[in-house]
Amino acid sequence: MKKLLFILAFILPTLVFGYIYTGTTGDCKWEFDTSIGLLKIFGNGAMCNYNPWSHPWAKYKRYGILVKRLVIKEGVTHIGNHAFENLRDLKSVKIPNSVSSIGEQAFSECTSLTTLTIPSNVSQIGYYAFDCGSGLTSVYYNRIVPGKLLLQYDGKYGASQKQSNPFGYYGAPDCILYVPDGARENFINEGWGEYFPK
Repeated sequence: MKKLLFILAFILPTLVFGYIYTGTTGDCKWEFDTSIGLLKIFGNGAMCNYNPWSHPWAKYKRYGILVKRLVIKEGVTHIGNHAFENLRDLKSVKIPNSVSSIGEQAFSECTSLTTLTIPSNVSQIGYYAFDCGSGLTSVYYNRIVPGKLLLQYDGKYGASQKQSNPFGYYGAPDCILYVPDGARENFINEGWGEYFPK
């Protein structure tokens, strides 16, 4: 009964009229406008790293309040682990040049994303960071030398680690990687070759 009253008192008006929720994530702040499904991250410094499905905006999804657009403002330097995981209705992402690292599985299961631009300052990418599924078809990485792919810990083999695949265990079979002129060979040497047009 209490849950029903909560939905009627808080969630239903949010769905009908919209509401702006706010909070903090590490050195940054966030603002979620439910009327248009827009999530903004802003401030100076790094976002928090999260455990799977534990980011602050996960709770709204349970009530049908969906994040559809993400804008990360200039000044943010790190996108946290699992930061936007499982936002399946997220269709648009804007990442600024101030971001230098993207955490593991940051955009995992964002299955509505079809295009992604990685700024030139991103020098570290966590494993499965862009495990968005087969819908991801275009990735633009504006860098001459690819960022370091952070290793994935593999508990099945004790303390061993294995090379990261930024696009997940099965990769992104229909994804094409676009890089600046003269950068292709550098990316191929670092294991990105399968994502170039054949």
